[in-house]
Amino acid sequence: MGLKAVIIVLCWYIANIGTLVLNKFLLPTFRFPIFLTMLHMASCFMFSLVLVPGCGLVPFRKLPVKLVAFKISGLALTFTSSVVLGNASLQFLALSYNQMIGATTPVFTAFFALLIQQKIESLFTYLTLIPIVCGIMLSTRGELEFVFIGAVVCVLSTALRALKSVLQGVLLSSSEDKIDSMNLLLYMAPIACVALLPVSLVQEPTAWQSLMVRPSPCLGDLSYLGLSLALVDQEQCSASNPGHMQFRIFLGLNLVFAYCINLFNFLVTQTTSPLTLQVLGAGKGALATFVSWLVFNSKITYLGCIGYAITISGVFMYSESKRPKRVSPHKTD
Repeated sequence: MGLKAVIIVLCWYIANIGTLVLNKFLLPTFRFPIFLTMLHMASCFMFSLVLVPGCGLVPFRKLPVKLVAFKISGLALTFTSSVVLGNASLQFLALSYNQMIGATTPVFTAFFALLIQQKIESLFTYLTLIPIVCGIMLSTRGELEFVFIGAVVCVLSTALRALKSVLQGVLLSSSEDKIDSMNLLLYMAPIACVALLPVSLVQEPTAWQSLMVRPSPCLGDLSYLGLSLALVDQEQCSASNPGHMQFRIFLGLNLVFAYCINLFNFLVTQTTSPLTLQVLGAGKGALATFVSWLVFNSKITYLGCIGYAITISGVFMYSESKRPKRVSPHKTD
């Protein structure tokens, strides 16, 4: 990867880790993942409106109705379906089983890239997917009670996640459509938001009400980081003032990071490939686990450490397989 691609990947990693930290504070008291994803899409649309047509950060493109109605809507619906099915599978499967199936995303991505883009990788590149997938499966190994319908739903969610990566890769690399990442997010986000709204109303009917009255726990003293940090004074977290402002600060930051994640997700795809995006995502998972251990003192088993080490080694092997081969100069007599 060139310097530009490395910077984009680093920004993507930082945005993901920032969201991880904020979700650790939000989700224990705000358990509405579909509604939160809908808010993410709404924030992506609002930020895109400000930065593209508003500030003119990149030229605004008025896309043909046919392109929006079919290709971009298809991308948005693929994304929302993956989110909804992923959450539905958790009703039948343990989180560990869900993560193990999700680890196969790079394999599905390679399949769809071959099927849709006719993109064939080298044998070595395909072989590097084995330690990446197996490492994640090993690190997430836990309760493995099998429920057929849950497994089917989870596989469908994983396949759709991979398909979304390939579809966005097709759109961003198309010489005919000529659409950039910021314009694509501008058009896709509102469609995804509207698609998620009825699902959220049915499955999470109290989400809006909870957003209005939800008290958030105080951040407290992060002494194990060597910091004395509290966004809200402990005395303000009484029953009469339950810390609503702190919760809204975390939620607002979460929405900012969500925009960054989705934008850099497109940019990583545009500068690399859909398969590279998913492989880097596997490495991101290992890094996120380390950050979670560092910040929240989360437990990591020895088996998990071995699994993530295998995954990281697979990511490095994949990177090596994608490195351009040097052509040795021929000697002339």
